[in-house]
Amino acid sequence: ADFSSWGRTAKLTFTGYSGGETLTNLPVLVVFSTNITNFSYAQFASSSNADLRFADSTETNELSYEIDTWDTNGASFVWVQVPRLATSSTYIRAFWNKAGQSAPAYTTNGATWSANHRAVWHFRETGTATRRDSTSNSFSASPQNYEGDESTNAGCLGGADYLDGTDTLKTSGTVVSGAGGSISLWMKSGASGRDLYNTHSGGWNQNTLWFNAPALTCRISDSTPNPGDVTYSGTLLDNAWHQVVVTWTAGGDRLLYTDGALRGWLGSTKTFTPGADFEIGYKSWTPVNWIGMLDEIRVSSVPQSSNWVWSTWMSTASNTVFTGYGEALVNGGPSIENRSPTNVTWTSAFLNGSLVSTGLAAATVSLYWGTNAGGTIAS
Repeated sequence: ADFSSWGRTAKLTFTGYSGGETLTNLPVLVVFSTNITNFSYAQFASSSNADLRFADSTETNELSYEIDTWDTNGASFVWVQVPRLATSSTYIRAFWNKAGQSAPAYTTNGATWSANHRAVWHFRETGTATRRDSTSNSFSASPQNYEGDESTNAGCLGGADYLDGTDTLKTSGTVVSGAGGSISLWMKSGASGRDLYNTHSGGWNQNTLWFNAPALTCRISDSTPNPGDVTYSGTLLDNAWHQVVVTWTAGGDRLLYTDGALRGWLGSTKTFTPGADFEIGYKSWTPVNWIGMLDEIRVSSVPQSSNWVWSTWMSTASNTVFTGYGEALVNGGPSIENRSPTNVTWTSAFLNGSLVSTGLAAATVSLYWGTNAGGTIAS
């Protein structure tokens, strides 16, 4: 891809990542708002953001993305698939401001979510509408007993659903893999002793998560009794959003994370056979329906690593810590990155910076220092 004709660009560096593992095809949250210096929605050539593009550091490989929420009066949330996240210096670029563009097919066909993602629900629908799966697998979640007032804009990212103890969600088809996988969600609890999700194929055979404050419990079991649960007791009934992730291996090991940190682990030879349905907010056996908000539920067919779990949490919970947003620049213009001075004494200092790009023509670099106007006027 050639983005030289796009009018604006910004560099997005994942300065908060230090996991030591190269993550591949990680969906990362990008937020457009006043957090980007000199950014304005008026800079888009299309009123429907159709001229938005992303590229890797070579600026030639176009990256798939999906818009979660677009708000020209505030913050817009975009999920971008980063092909390789290796170190805190890994970066991608955003481009916009080119007339005559149409939104690429990958923005809506599920390409942002790799083949390992079985289902992704953002909860941006309203009323009693089916909650759409953003992957290409089309595991839509059907509302059960919804009255139409469940959707809210108070989610961890835009929309979410508030379940009041009577309304739930259900999918048809085998969403969850028994041969290893992950389930992640964001929860904001309104009561204790409540079911978060369940897939159940009879007897003890199940993959279930429930919350009985202060304990959060995951049960993954085969058909025999005494399955062995993973439980974490923490401050989760606090009217705040928390990410919960459960991972399991084909051999039966299961791990429980909250807010990016491993909270419990159990090695086991017990595996499970998934049920034909995935139940959200309840379980069909002895149900105690969920009361509270749910957002960003994802099901994966692989057990995600601790670095992956931490990155998905940090990208959402502390986005500007995880991602450093460069200035919105005129694409093709000269670019300078100023860095903090070093070796500072009473009489001298090293002033540091780099001419990142000369742009499309020869560039002259000037150095200013002094006390006037923050050093932008020569003294």
